[in-house]
Amino acid sequence: MTVAVQRPATHPWFDPGFDVTAVRPPAREVVDVLLEELEDIPFPRRPIELQPFVLPRHSYDELFRAGSALLDLLRRIVLGIASTRAGRLEALGVDESEYPLFVEDERLEQRYAACMARPDAVVGADGPKFLEFNVSGAIGNSVQTCLVTRAWQRAYGGAAEAPFTGYDLFEERARLFESVCAELGVERRLAWVGSTRDLFGGVETSRYYDVEIDYLRRAGFEAEHFEPEDLLEGLGLPDELRYPVGLRQFTVVEWEELGIDWEPVRRALDAGCLLLATQSSSLIANKKVMAWASEGVRGMSAADRELVRRYLPWTRIVRDGRAEWRGRSYDLPELLVDRREQFVLKKGIGMKGLQVTMGRVTGDAEWRAAVERAVANDDTIVQEYVEAARCPMDIVDEPDGEPYRIEVAPILSPFLFRERGAGCLARYFTTTERTGPVSIEGHGALMNVALRER
Repeated sequence: MTVAVQRPATHPWFDPGFDVTAVRPPAREVVDVLLEELEDIPFPRRPIELQPFVLPRHSYDELFRAGSALLDLLRRIVLGIASTRAGRLEALGVDESEYPLFVEDERLEQRYAACMARPDAVVGADGPKFLEFNVSGAIGNSVQTCLVTRAWQRAYGGAAEAPFTGYDLFEERARLFESVCAELGVERRLAWVGSTRDLFGGVETSRYYDVEIDYLRRAGFEAEHFEPEDLLEGLGLPDELRYPVGLRQFTVVEWEELGIDWEPVRRALDAGCLLLATQSSSLIANKKVMAWASEGVRGMSAADRELVRRYLPWTRIVRDGRAEWRGRSYDLPELLVDRREQFVLKKGIGMKGLQVTMGRVTGDAEWRAAVERAVANDDTIVQEYVEAARCPMDIVDEPDGEPYRIEVAPILSPFLFRERGAGCLARYFTTTERTGPVSIEGHGALMNVALRER
């Protein structure tokens, strides 16, 4: 293997101390492996990356450590805001009708609410800042993250020889479900509930589900993917429940938009099939919880407050009244209007970057109107904008194209299964001319993964 060489760092946090391109096989070989692994999997096809983001060990570990600690804090805040589920919903200002999949056993709801999460972080001047927490069994791009990780390891000499390493998402998710089955005292039989109609606008094959189901079966589980209309019969209902545990790989909102009936899932839950993550995950994912953490709530320790100071951007719920920002007190709506370019508005409940308004790319009148709507509706947070650090990425426009280097500012999204690391998605635009939220489905960003130097 070629000896890696030193290279100048774009940002110290990103720099593993060597140039991964110095050990890269021919570009066409890399592309062939990547495309083979991702056959029939929804994935941006052009341009094509030639390597992962390789992070120093301390940076990679920090991402998962901080993400896990913040997730635990958000979970504790949600459970502490009220003693009842109804009280938590009221505190968040949401209607229970929007959350139809709670299970009756509140202990199970709480125990497994944060068992699967994927926070999104950007690397600022002093390291990572976590912009939001996706907490759900329906977190996007989990399968892609696993397959792209495997592709890079294959292309760069195999898992044992590649100059980087990382978590295997399928292995970590199987470990999660193994522990859940043991805790519940049930057989290792898993139902994967999702629809091909709900994947990137609809796909023609079920490989997105099949590839993980195959892994689970090899790992000793009995596992099956079910479309919603096949779920009850597949579970063996009403006679017997063949699959006591599973993955709820969808959101109610998206299924309703597509006209997919989620009622079979409700009936499966009532029959005792525990689908993870539980509905309470949606409460933890509400961005208002980040605002509470940023402002500080009763019960937060000194360590909690330092964690928030270090890893969360300044975040508040948009309301009439005063707020402290950078050591001074301001009328909050006036502050947002006067300092438009320094803030981002986000709906408390939203996906794919579609409910995000960035002040720096929004005109004055439109921004003022957005602030006024946020105040009136009490459903939006504001975050201080974090300027993202940049790092190099080599790509080709076509499989046989000539490699070239660009500078990108990735969003890094570590998967956490019961707060254990399970892989890291990375999303980015290939040009500085693209602005707005960095999302794949919502805004056409590319995806890759971040791995750790060996």
